[in-house]
Amino acid sequence: MTLAPVEIRHVKPGKSFIGGYKKAAIDDLLDEIAASYEDVWRERADLADKVEQLEDDLVRFRELEGLLRTTLVSAERASQERREQARREAGVVLEEAHGEARRVRREALADLEAIIHPEVRRMIADGIQSHLDTDDVVVLVNPLLIEMGTHRDCDVVVVVSASPETQVARSVVRGMDEADVRARLGAQLPLADRARAADVLLDNEGTREELEAEVEVLWHDLAARAAGDR
Repeated sequence: MTLAPVEIRHVKPGKSFIGGYKKAAIDDLLDEIAASYEDVWRERADLADKVEQLEDDLVRFRELEGLLRTTLVSAERASQERREQARREAGVVLEEAHGEARRVRREALADLEAIIHPEVRRMIADGIQSHLDTDDVVVLVNPLLIEMGTHRDCDVVVVVSASPETQVARSVVRGMDEADVRARLGAQLPLADRARAADVLLDNEGTREELEAEVEVLWHDLAARAAGDR
């Protein structure tokens, strides 16, 4: 039987008839105390082993936690680097694709112009020929007049100026696709280059009425010039 400390305090061994304690009772008590102490010692040793095992497990778990945190940080860094690299590579590929598209478009446009422009020049010449020896003012409305070199055959070159953004906005309002409008503007010379080739520059950043007033003045001037040349 295992004795608890409180039980040991209250044990009263039996006494002999001469007033002393019985030896057998004392021996039994000592055996029980020794057995109880051995049980407590074993339990203490078992608990110490468990505590040591738990401490070892805690150290191992902390090492695993540190390793896992380091791994996660490394994985996040590697993922970020891969995303940045992919973004850079995509940007390079996209820029190359845009460059190739621009090259193909320029070549296609050059081929088209080589076919169309000679015929356009012939039609213009035929139209002008029919108005020779008259007071008529022949107007050529051609967005590529200067690019084609046809302006060299004109007595007066008129350029209507407006910023690209104004031209895009007005064209979109009329129902044209913005990308198509910008592509057409891209095929034209910059406004500064066209202005240098112009004899008359009309400002079209204002209202329609303001432009019409400018055109009215110009028209009277051209009509008077045409009449005076005869």
